[in-house]
Amino acid sequence: MDEGDTISFRVQCETGPNPIESINFYSNTPIKTNSNVKGCNDDFTWSPPYDFVKETDSAKQKLLILYFVGTNKIFMRDTATIRIYVKDALNYPYMLEDYNLAIKISGPIFFV
Repeated sequence: MDEGDTISFRVQCETGPNPIESINFYSNTPIKTNSNVKGCNDDFTWSPPYDFVKETDSAKQKLLILYFVGTNKIFMRDTATIRIYVKDALNYPYMLEDYNLAIKISGPIFFV
């Protein structure tokens, strides 16, 4: 996915003799999500900010690993792991605003 895009999915659990009662969420990089996943059928939504991928990251992308650890009533755990590759993207709204400001400051250009 590109910076500025949004990823959204529902965390689903299988039912059985010992169903998942709670879910803990972890990631390899601290992120701010638009949702709080605590149980089955909760929605996960996240948008990487435009500065998520740094200049020092190889190939202009960064790997984000999400871990959803489910626990049942007898404290058995099951983990779902999701890998998301976030690619560096141009912050188009900011660049357009910067361009319009530069045009406004410099004024019109006349060719003779």
